[in-house]
Amino acid sequence: MTAIGGRSGLLDKGTFGAEESAELAPYRVDRDGWGLTVAYEHPFTNREDPGVEAGLRPLVQTRRMTYRYHAPFSLSLRLEFLDAGGANTIGFVIQPETAESTRLYATMWRDDLGGDEQQMAAALAFEQRVLDEDLALASRYDELCLPIDSTVEVHTRADRGTLELRRVLAELVAAAAAEGARAPGRPGPAAPDAAAAGPPRRRDAAMAPAGQRPVRR
Repeated sequence: MTAIGGRSGLLDKGTFGAEESAELAPYRVDRDGWGLTVAYEHPFTNREDPGVEAGLRPLVQTRRMTYRYHAPFSLSLRLEFLDAGGANTIGFVIQPETAESTRLYATMWRDDLGGDEQQMAAALAFEQRVLDEDLALASRYDELCLPIDSTVEVHTRADRGTLELRRVLAELVAAAAAEGARAPGRPGPAAPDAAAAGPPRRRDAAMAPAGQRPVRR
């Protein structure tokens, strides 16, 4: 969810980033129980559109991004291409392994390739490049944990989605702690102000089409 807004214009220049997307436009964050939805439209560089090479459409187009997060380890991203048509959905599931290692499963669904295996392979390779850019960015962080106490860091408008994600996680930890306290002899999780969730040190992941099991490299 850190990809919302200006980030795509400034940091993903090798794949879909566009300077036109550097300024963050207003976007929605809707909470639903242990989950949330973030919807956002922005200019992007559509390097996959054959209509660009044919001169039918410009390289910089508009797409709608809809993130759906369900605590604690599930996220989907639906991408709708408003100029070229079509949509794809990427599902992510996170499996923590150790305090410094997490396995990331990623699967893609598309409705604009007509079942063409070569096009799907090219689409997966492109999304793998996007994922590699994200993982390279995450590797630059000195602090690996994500504080769920919203007062620990200073936030901007671009943080609305991830700020709500922290609130969801904090409430989930508090609810789990309360449940653990009601069950004698069963240890509960750490208190919300001491708990944190964050990116792993091992940051390799691979994309897979729907129906195939993703493989961590």
